[in-house]
This record gives sequence, structure tokens and C-alpha cells, in this order.
Amino acid sequence: MRRRITLVGGTDMNGDPVPLAIEGGGIRAGGFTAGAASTFTRPDNTTDYEANDVIGPTEAGLMAFTPTARRPGGSGLIASALLSIADPGAAGKEFRLWLFTDPVDPVADNAPFPLRAVDVAKSVGGIDLYAETGGTGSDCAVAIATGINLPYVCAAESQSLYGILIVKSAWQPAAGETAVSINLGLLND
Repeated sequence: MRRRITLVGGTDMNGDPVPLAIEGGGIRAGGFTAGAASTFTRPDNTTDYEANDVIGPTEAGLMAFTPTARRPGGSGLIASALLSIADPGAAGKEFRLWLFTDPVDPVADNAPFPLRAVDVAKSVGGIDLYAETGGTGSDCAVAIATGINLPYVCAAESQSLYGILIVKSAWQPAAGETAVSINLGLLND
């Protein structure tokens, strides 16, 4: 007696099961590719940033990336990150995006980021981003990180991740309010 067995490799965006397929000796599983973004405007000043200072809005704020999961408590992998800063003077600088499963205490722009044990318990990890420009005439600095494969599990009642952006070396921003945006490429379960 032969039986046909269908292995379920996940669900699609409608919640329907996706069969697991074996092809060419490998396994291909169903999944869901998504993105989440957060944008803010940093203050209109040229105050120098020191290493480990937060880059954020005028008011102490925390970036929210929503949705990063298809359901509360969902999980996935961060596959890539794209940072854009509307200041070409940020080129040549390295930044770190700290990500958390629950909100942490917000830190004001240009203040040092105090990574505390209580925050580490909520941390997904950090993504290092090195900013570049496209050359003469560029009006922004961009950093792209691929192949990150940073796993995360959202808090039980949440579909979000939260972030704080820091600069890893001194930087003097240009005058004027500066738009900052971060896009995360995600692979959801």
C-alpha cells in the first residue's frame, strides 16, 4: 500500500499550508518575503556627534519597524538593511542599528547610547552599516548590508521590532533638518 505524504513547509500570506518540495536532492520550503521601514528627521543643527551617539529625531524617539512578522509573536530573518541619510557628508562614516523585540528607553539625538543589561535581554542584535555616496552631485549617503541572516522573534503580542541608530565615529552633520530612513529586508516564517 502506497501512501502520499505532504509535508507542510509553512503557510502563505493567507495562512494556507505551503507544501514542502524536494527538488534535485535539496529541500525548498515556502516562505514570505517582506520589508519594514522607519523614517525620521534629525534636528536642524551642526552639533558634532561623538562615537556611540544616537542619531534620532529632536524628541527622544525610538524607531518602530512594523510589521516585521505576519502575526503577533512571529519570527523571521533580517536579510538586508538599507540606510539613507540626506547628507552626503555622512559618507565614510560607520553606523550601527541596534534592534530590539520590545521598546527600550528612548535616547535623545546626540546623546550617548547606554546599552544596559535590561536592553540586551530584548536585543535581536546590531547591524553595522558603512555609508557611501554615488559621487559628485549626490545629495545623500547610503549604506547597504546584505546577507545579514539575523534571526528574530517578536514579542508575544507584537509584530514589530524597535531600533536605535548610533554613529560609530565622530561626524559633523550638515545644517538643516536631515531625513534618515532605514529599510529592512525580511524573510518571515
